[in-house]
This record gives sequence, structure tokens and C-alpha cells, in this order.
Amino acid sequence: MTARITEFDASSSQTILVVTDDVETATLWVSLFEQKGWLIVSESSAHALQTSRLLTPWLVLVDVKIAHAERLALCRGLKSINRGVLLMLVPLNQQEIAESYEAGVDECIVQPVNAAFVLVKVMSWMVRLQLLGSNNFALEAFI
Repeated sequence: MTARITEFDASSSQTILVVTDDVETATLWVSLFEQKGWLIVSESSAHALQTSRLLTPWLVLVDVKIAHAERLALCRGLKSINRGVLLMLVPLNQQEIAESYEAGVDECIVQPVNAAFVLVKVMSWMVRLQLLGSNNFALEAFI
């Protein structure tokens, strides 16, 4: 694996896109992340690609209960239009986790999961992005 540095779009300052089809889950993530001062947008999987194009979020959290193939297609689409970090909540299945990384997911978080754990993961990625953004660069990995 090789890494390269590319310009980072600072206009999307600290925006997180939460992709979920469950209203209760959306409410949980939005309330947790808003407490940290980030701009949070929650969207269904059906509208996630369009919203991601409009927002160019720093980070996308995918927490959807759809077929694995549909989740992979969603992640590929999100990664193709967005240079932000892509986190996905996934079941404990080694094959699905490996395929998720191949689809462009930056980090898989295995379910079931504690909301505080996800918050810490998101905070850690946001700090990294802030540091990279302050230099107007983002690290983009590719094979």
C-alpha cells in the first residue's frame, strides 16, 4: 500500500454525514455528535449519495441494516464522490469486514457496539482530519 498527499477541501468544515434508515439511531448519533460542536446531517441510505455530493462531509458514518451487497455498493458510491473518512458499523463477519475495506471503508466498527465507543472513534478521526486540514492536506491511501 502506498500513501499520497492531496489537497483537502476545508470548505466542508467538520461536517459529519450519518447514514441510517432508523429514526431512533439517527437521533442517537445526531445528539451525541452535536454535543461536540460538529455539523451533523442524518440521511437515509436511499438519499446518502446525493447528500454526500452536496455536503462533502469530513466523515461519513454508515449504520444501515440492509443487505451486505447493498451496503458495499453504498460505500463504493460514497467513496467515489467523497474524499472524507468512511466508517461503517458491521456485523462480526470476517468476510464482510474484508469486503467492506475493499469497498473503500476506512474503518469497520463491529456490532454490537457501545455508542461511547463509536463517539471516541469519530472524535479520533475528526482530530486527525483537523490536523491534516490545518495544513490544507489530506492523506489519501491507494493501492
